[in-house]
Amino acid sequence: MTRQEFLEKLRAALNGRIPAASVNENVNYYEDYIITEVRKGRIEEDVLKELGDPRLIAKTIITAGGRESGAYAEDYVYGENTYDEGEKKISSGWDIVRRLPSWLVILIVAIVVISILVLAFSVLSVFAPFILVMLGVIFLVRILRDMNS
Repeated sequence: MTRQEFLEKLRAALNGRIPAASVNENVNYYEDYIITEVRKGRIEEDVLKELGDPRLIAKTIITAGGRESGAYAEDYVYGENTYDEGEKKISSGWDIVRRLPSWLVILIVAIVVISILVLAFSVLSVFAPFILVMLGVIFLVRILRDMNS
């Protein structure tokens, strides 16, 4: 799929479902994004694969528009690893992380980092006596070598 095909599919999926100004705004946003990524040296095809199906992007945009107008909308995030299989929706685990409050993500990361540090220091404390003895032996051997030289 080319950039133009992607943008045409996105426009077709949005037309008549959200205001025309929003259609243009969203299509322009994705066009600018693709152009910017290609200028950075990425291959257009890779950028489009990363973005995923333009119809799923359109569903997300329409859902967000429905929420703003007070209409019913599913509380579901469409991502690059998400697809619609009839009534069954499948998504990547990162969608859940994206919906968590930032303070909770920071707390979880802090707990993991502290746990790793505690584990590292506990392992170090078990081996510290052996390491100190080995360093002492090495030190004594060097002193004895220097005295014999």
